[in-house]
Amino acid sequence: MRRRAGTLGRVGSRVERAVDAERELAICADLANHLKHGGLDRGSRSRLNPRFGTVSFRAPQVAIGSLTFRAFEVEVQIEDPCLVDFLLPVLNDKGEEIGDAFVLAQGAILALERIRDEIETVANN
Repeated sequence: MRRRAGTLGRVGSRVERAVDAERELAICADLANHLKHGGLDRGSRSRLNPRFGTVSFRAPQVAIGSLTFRAFEVEVQIEDPCLVDFLLPVLNDKGEEIGDAFVLAQGAILALERIRDEIETVANN
């Protein structure tokens, strides 16, 4: 997005400030940079030093086709996956949950779209 802003005569640092101002986007940027670089060498945009927790799912009984119990495992056959909720908590550096990754990603996408629209609107005026 910085490159697009530059081609439209906007300063890339404005895009960076806009990203930092959006909580969900800053958290997602931190998570992506942590995964990409194996840590946050340049510091945390969100100042939360986020990391992923343990993924889990919730399935109502009507979604389950069968359960098979074995000595050290349980096999779950899901009959209707549309009824299953997947959860991936995002934790801060204290281990406190600060949001769900799927909800944060959705908010970050909306924030990116707003920033893009602002860049495009200014360029077209």
